[in-house]
Amino acid sequence: MANTSTQSTQRGNGKLLITGEYLVLDGALALALPVSLGQSLEFTYSVEARDTLVWKSLDNQGKEWVNKTFSKSAKSSAVSPDDQSFHALLEHTVFQDKKLASVTCRLAFDRQWGLGSSSTLIYCLANHYQCNPYELSAKSFGGSGYDIACAGHHSPIIYQRNLEEAYSPTIQQATWAPNFTDQIYFVYLGQKQNSRDAIAHYKQLNQSEKPIHEMNELTQSINNSADFNETAYLIQKHERLMASVLKTPCLDEKLWKDSALVSKSLGAWGGDFCMVLFQGPMNDLQRIASSHGLDTVLPWSYFSFESPKPSVSSTFTS
Repeated sequence: MANTSTQSTQRGNGKLLITGEYLVLDGALALALPVSLGQSLEFTYSVEARDTLVWKSLDNQGKEWVNKTFSKSAKSSAVSPDDQSFHALLEHTVFQDKKLASVTCRLAFDRQWGLGSSSTLIYCLANHYQCNPYELSAKSFGGSGYDIACAGHHSPIIYQRNLEEAYSPTIQQATWAPNFTDQIYFVYLGQKQNSRDAIAHYKQLNQSEKPIHEMNELTQSINNSADFNETAYLIQKHERLMASVLKTPCLDEKLWKDSALVSKSLGAWGGDFCMVLFQGPMNDLQRIASSHGLDTVLPWSYFSFESPKPSVSSTFTS
């Protein structure tokens, strides 16, 4: 009888952290935005048990950037430090799956964008193996878990880490529904951040330097704001608060210095995307961004679950 194989697929959404930043790690409320671009994992099984596992990862252009064969019985002590978190994730999931022959990952976003290649991976593996994704994250990459929550949602959420029960965060549907989404943009800063390094830097701060209560109030206020001017004021206040925590200039001060727009750092400061509120034509914002060497300007609709996704290179880059 010929050998046959079976397949199974999981998918998770990407994310953008709108408020909270590093304070989410210490239990602050966060407003997070799931995005329609995500990652899918395809699991292929053989009839018989096997020790080898073929792992492939394809980028958003369909190009293969990982093609590796693992031994399921290999010990993490033989893995390089850079690969230990990933290897730990595999040890707790696919390496225990005796008949699993291969896993193929497909990203729908540029892997340099920081939209959640790790969190969607954890979410998909946890779904496939019916385990707690927050526990799986803690055993591998770590982090606050907001990104994992976004992977399974399709609208904005309010996320709060449970400091007493780390694997049971509080997740609520946000009421955030700005009536000016056509004036909200996301600009890629082109300096992808290592989340673990950013978290390590934050953890060196004294607890007294972490304004959790103030952040909770700001998150709730932004969540309840639908007005452009009010939201602009609140995100500027948010920027100043985080700038004082991190002892670094706000984005508007160190990059734009342009009164025509208001911007906010997202996630690990200074790296991936920033959110920009701008009332002029998108072409004007593209020209401003281009003058600072920033070529990717995306409208709110690009990450929306309702809108089709045109090519970034042909539509939104200058």
